[in-house]
Amino acid sequence: MTNYYKIYTIIPGSGYIDLYGSLTALAILIGSFASNIFSVLLISVLGEDNPMTIPYVCMARHLIDIPACALMFLIQDNFYLSVSGYFIQ
Repeated sequence: MTNYYKIYTIIPGSGYIDLYGSLTALAILIGSFASNIFSVLLISVLGEDNPMTIPYVCMARHLIDIPACALMFLIQDNFYLSVSGYFIQ
């Protein structure tokens, strides 16, 4: 269990435990599916003639993941903003 999960579940009377599970499942299902589809479309548009197309797309995805991780772990004041970082990642 990460500290990210502990911060929001220790609040007495909060519904963040069920909400965290639901939003995490939604982020994994929709966010990862959309990210992979977007990557495939981007690779097909840019063409596979250049051997560096796939590494460039992977680098771009990881450059997007760095701020998303920072959003997820460093902003602890807003639950929904932290979960949106998880969705982006």
